[in-house]
Amino acid sequence: MVEFKLEAGSKFPEIEVPLVGGGNTILGASSAPDRWKLVVVYRGFIVHYVQNILTNWKS
Repeated sequence: MVEFKLEAGSKFPEIEVPLVGGGNTILGASSAPDRWKLVVVYRGFIVHYVQNILTNWKS
């Protein structure tokens, strides 16, 4: 397993990840100064439950 720790104040690396509703986004890339990105990572049973909530919330 690779471990990567950010230094305080350093720029977040640009990482391309898939979106729940399809498509991709790049974490660490600025889309607009007033936009934030929330990343939720959970490995377990509840993933499908949360995925449903996020999909319904988006539409």
